[in-house]
Amino acid sequence: MAEVIEAFTSLNTRRERVAILHAILEDLDSYEVRLVTSRLQERAFHYDIIGSTETPFEILLAIFAYLDPVTPFRLQRVSKRWQQVLSSPQLLDASLSLWYSKRDHPLAGEILGQTPDEIRKLKLEHIGRFRRGEPSSTGRIRLTVDEDGFNPNNAARGVCLHRDYLAYHYLRTAYLVHLPSGEMYRFGYQNRQSIDKVYLNDNFLIFAGFNR
Repeated sequence: MAEVIEAFTSLNTRRERVAILHAILEDLDSYEVRLVTSRLQERAFHYDIIGSTETPFEILLAIFAYLDPVTPFRLQRVSKRWQQVLSSPQLLDASLSLWYSKRDHPLAGEILGQTPDEIRKLKLEHIGRFRRGEPSSTGRIRLTVDEDGFNPNNAARGVCLHRDYLAYHYLRTAYLVHLPSGEMYRFGYQNRQSIDKVYLNDNFLIFAGFNR
């Protein structure tokens, strides 16, 4: 028996070994086939890439960078070892990089002073709301002007929305509102010239007027 095993292991290529195994299987009777099958079923072919300390951390980063961003958060409940590895900031950031980049604007609800872990959880909540078809945030805006005698129902004119800013005008004043913070800025003419249109882009608020 030892000579047979030694001869098999001495084969140079996998193709040769596979050919020998096929030849042996062809020569087995039904009992021997069932015996071999039962022994193979006892073998465990899975490998715990996270629980094993032999897996380089760089490999885990590469794997989870292609998986769903929710995966490392969900799998932290498997064991203490999985929780320790999958809660690594590097791994979580690699997973969330599929949805977010450093060039993105701050999320609704993201405020100054939040810890990186709080921001990661906020990003995960935004992903969940997006998948459920829910808005990332809601709010109510009341368009107000500081002119006398205006009608609140139709005071705002030329409403223009761009990214986090909303612009509108009334008579001689153009209003710019930063939606996340609610801060309002006012621009306009000092004479009797009234504003007719407002335009808004990444860099400028432009308004054009006419003489009354």
